[in-house]
Amino acid sequence: MEFQPRVEGRLTEPIGNPNPSDFRAEPGLAVNRMSADWDAVSRDWTNRKVAVSSEWSLLTEEDIEGIDGNRRSLQERLQARYGWTPEESAMQIEAWLKHHAKRHVL
Repeated sequence: MEFQPRVEGRLTEPIGNPNPSDFRAEPGLAVNRMSADWDAVSRDWTNRKVAVSSEWSLLTEEDIEGIDGNRRSLQERLQARYGWTPEESAMQIEAWLKHHAKRHVL
């Protein structure tokens, strides 16, 4: 499938009929912004666990405790519980971060 040219800080989008599995996060996608947002989540993990568990209900309490604010652990647990690819789980986390950045001060 052919992709549109890269745009800094955005996902590339396939040309033609979009299929969610065809979307790929570019390496380094808004790394500084997302890293800063995740740092805030990590620092306040105790209070963020409820939001994470309500967003991804297949995560168990043991999963949430084991993640302990580590983004890579969350991504791995999402892959295991939902059967997502690394790209899909990364996109889900990024979308969640964007949503929380709009609604909450991270």
